[in-house]
Amino acid sequence: MDELFLARVRGLAAAGRAQDLAFDAVVARVAVDRFCSLAQPSATDIERFSALALGALDKADAASAARIAERLAPNPHAPEKILAKLTRRGEAAAVAVLSMAQHLSTDLLLARAETGSGAEAAAISARIDLDRSVVAALARRPESEALRVLATNPAVAIERGALTALIQRGRFDLALGRALLARADLGAGALPLFLAADTKTRRQLILEARRAELATPAPTISPLEAARHAMIAAANAANRAAFAAAIAVKLRTGRAAIERMIDDPGGEPAALLLAATGAGAGVVGDALAMLRPDLPTGAQSGAHLAIETGSATAYRIVAAIVHGRTSRSASASEHAPRTAETFDAPRTGFRASGDASRRFSRG
Repeated sequence: MDELFLARVRGLAAAGRAQDLAFDAVVARVAVDRFCSLAQPSATDIERFSALALGALDKADAASAARIAERLAPNPHAPEKILAKLTRRGEAAAVAVLSMAQHLSTDLLLARAETGSGAEAAAISARIDLDRSVVAALARRPESEALRVLATNPAVAIERGALTALIQRGRFDLALGRALLARADLGAGALPLFLAADTKTRRQLILEARRAELATPAPTISPLEAARHAMIAAANAANRAAFAAAIAVKLRTGRAAIERMIDDPGGEPAALLLAATGAGAGVVGDALAMLRPDLPTGAQSGAHLAIETGSATAYRIVAAIVHGRTSRSASASEHAPRTAETFDAPRTGFRASGDASRRFSRG
């Protein structure tokens, strides 16, 4: 990029201005094409190109900036100050730079992760060179697409704080939840994503929750045991509204959250709600058959393992789904100590009636 070339380009720009023509975008594109033709641009080449392009980009429109970004961004020698300039010349140009540039500083990525558009955040989320501060900023974005891309990026290590934020979003964004469940670094925090899990994963989560409960020095107490009579009666009457209302009061949450669990296609959440009453597998099977007659029957059904889960473990999972909590201490803090007066029916106060319970307890 010698002085003769620069003189010709400046002459082109001057001629355009003399005729009231906007040649600045043309100048920028010519400069980019020439720069990209250099196999190993020198420091002088880079400095001359930067000086020429910076001035021209100030007057280039968004469409021209996007075309320039697509041409320049993949070049490993592209000056970051030019790329940074392009990120401020419209979303299309910014996305091209953020998705195609091989090397970008953490400062630039962090700035765009915090203030850029949702499309920019998604482009950054797909990169393999993200600093933890950038990942944390992306995890705070409101756009689902950016979060899903981040969750499916195996090259990015997501630290616990950012992962916790993503898990809370994944409780309601099931596509994000499924992406998180597929990550190897999710660890013990998967339980709040129960609704996003497939049948196989749900079984694994239930079994892991059982193991965790056995390992605790004192059992978790399910507050739904105090609502046992009302819940079982409502379920047997197929009264979903009353069933949801009884649970919502005990868990201090909205009915919509409970209705979402009741209506889950797999049936495991509804079975866990009933199991958390401590009524026993036979009673729970009967009640579930009345509440959800549409569910498949037999020991291989998704709800079977949930039916046979103890009240402490069932509540542990329910609390994770409803409140997003995974630790035993967090859920246990809501309980009152168990007393005989706490419950409105004794543990043996219901008897399985036969056929309905066998639908879930036998193949």
